[in-house]
Amino acid sequence: MSWKASAAVAALALSTGTAGAVTFQGEFWDTGALTGIADAQAAIAASPKALFTSSGIDYPNGDLNTLRSSSATVGQFLGVDAASLTGSASTSLATSVFRFTGQIYLSGGSQTFSVSSDDGFWLDVDGIRVADFGSNRGFTTTTVIDSSFAAGFHDFELVYWENAGSAGIEAALNGATLEPVPLPASLSLALAGFAGLGVAARRRTRRRA
Repeated sequence: MSWKASAAVAALALSTGTAGAVTFQGEFWDTGALTGIADAQAAIAASPKALFTSSGIDYPNGDLNTLRSSSATVGQFLGVDAASLTGSASTSLATSVFRFTGQIYLSGGSQTFSVSSDDGFWLDVDGIRVADFGSNRGFTTTTVIDSSFAAGFHDFELVYWENAGSAGIEAALNGATLEPVPLPASLSLALAGFAGLGVAARRRTRRRA
């Protein structure tokens, strides 16, 4: 491995921390009436109104299978995750869009993805559409079984919108709430070792020059 490649690995280690990422990134948009995926896509083309970190996709936070009125605020909806919110926590949930991004670990083979929402959503993994519901609905679960992903960490994007009425979004992988998974300790140590090799190699290169 070149010192430049090792430096890239070191940057990954620094960005995830010694134990890996422990949150997902969350974004929020306040928009007009929403009737389907096209409206949500148009909304997220603009800059988000607020940012937050998500400890797990179960909102209202901590209230499994419980909904909030769309007149509730974003802060109320996010619960403990509202402490990370940058932007207005007092905006109502009506006509809003949320996007969650990060990495999830898939063990390989058959994986069961479940998304419960009121209203609609889409879920992409590595840019591939895994599941969606393209219009408004009452709180209902969409479940998809997919065997196409290899074992390892994968990028995901979950976009959810709330038009009016009740609001809720929950995502699960193989029956467990979708939550960030830290890098295994062994992998973190390996990253640190590669980073050290990269620093040493760079020093040797400078001496020769």
